[in-house]
Amino acid sequence: MTGLAGTDNFIWGLTALARTALFFLLLARKNYKEFPAFFSYISADSLQSFILFVSYRKFGYASTSIISYRIAWATQAVVLTARALAVAEICRHLLGRYRGIWELAWRILFAIAGSVLLYASITARHEWFMFTPNLARSIELAIATGIVGLFLFARHYEIVPEPLISSLALGFLLISCLAVLNATVLERFVHSYEVQWTVLNMLAFFASLLVWTWAFLQPRTAPVKGQALSTDDLYKTIGQEVNVRLRQLNEQLSRFWKVDGDQN
Repeated sequence: MTGLAGTDNFIWGLTALARTALFFLLLARKNYKEFPAFFSYISADSLQSFILFVSYRKFGYASTSIISYRIAWATQAVVLTARALAVAEICRHLLGRYRGIWELAWRILFAIAGSVLLYASITARHEWFMFTPNLARSIELAIATGIVGLFLFARHYEIVPEPLISSLALGFLLISCLAVLNATVLERFVHSYEVQWTVLNMLAFFASLLVWTWAFLQPRTAPVKGQALSTDDLYKTIGQEVNVRLRQLNEQLSRFWKVDGDQN
């Protein structure tokens, strides 16, 4: 978000190429239909990169131009929102077949989003130029915590995620964890750590792009589509895949939310 020179410029170029390759891969394989939120996130990040490139050339870097600073954080807020929605999409892919559990999960995600906005408003106080940076760190922390919690839940109930879902989650976790760590360190050593902060964030995103691209290049087993099953039939069909505790939890939550327990 500051200047781009030397090593920074080289990494930025590699990241731009990797992001463009992933964008067209998603288009070519029509993955945007199954992962619209993830595709929107990659699109938003690509658009932000272009806007910042133009802004830096016209107004100077964000570290020296208030206009570029505001543009950078405004576009970053959009990208972070898109990233949070992409992570919610991962949760839906993992838990969506268990309607009762998913009804609880999306409410928790919504509550976290509200808490993040409230926290950013309180910590910014009257210094509203700090609202977006605080919001960014809060969202990154919420994303990292949510992903870890999601996979701890999956491990506890022996839900085996698809490799693609695991790879997407790993990429987001890498970005968010490093972003939270960097933001915390940058807050204390803003001048001496500024260059390293930029480089490390770009490296984390570049690594995530490679993980995502590799994951989308792998062959996938097409989901079996057929006649919708009743809840009882579906439980029998997936009985080998779902343990008893998970089925019981899903049944209890389904009765609580008054929805069908599973779906294809």
